Amino acid sequence: MGVKTVTEDKKSNGQVRQLPFVNPATGEQFGSVAMATREQVMSARREMAAAQRIWAAKPLKERIRILRQFQAVLIDALDEITAVINQDTGKSRQDALIEVMMSVDKLHQYYKYAPKWLKRRRVPPGLYFFKKYYVEPHPYGVVTVIGPWNY
Repeated sequence: MGVKTVTEDKKSNGQVRQLPFVNPATGEQFGSVAMATREQVMSARREMAAAQRIWAAKPLKERIRILRQFQAVLIDALDEITAVINQDTGKSRQDALIEVMMSVDKLHQYYKYAPKWLKRRRVPPGLYFFKKYYVEPHPYGVVTVIGPWNY
């Protein structure tokens, strides 16, 4: 791959570079994580691709059951997750709680509407009225999202 990653400049004087965790609201550093090597990133990507294939092979009812379980875990750990978001992002506890509850709600939408969203459906043929056309959803596989985490 021709893209230079941030991890290629990982070592400084033979030392593994650390990415500090800083609470933006207080400026307090509360931990750090070692930057991953390119090989570690690619290995993680392969593991995620394998996990996605396992997930895609599960029947829809099983995936919905797992999403419901995950939703229950989020609700059970609400206080802990809210505290972590508060520390990591500097958001107020109320804003952090809203963020977790939005995730809980999104999971509800996923398992409620998944049967409809993932079903093969017929679409209008347009000018080709003598033909039948269908939309059949298929998974993307592994997708990378680089988003802000401390806004």
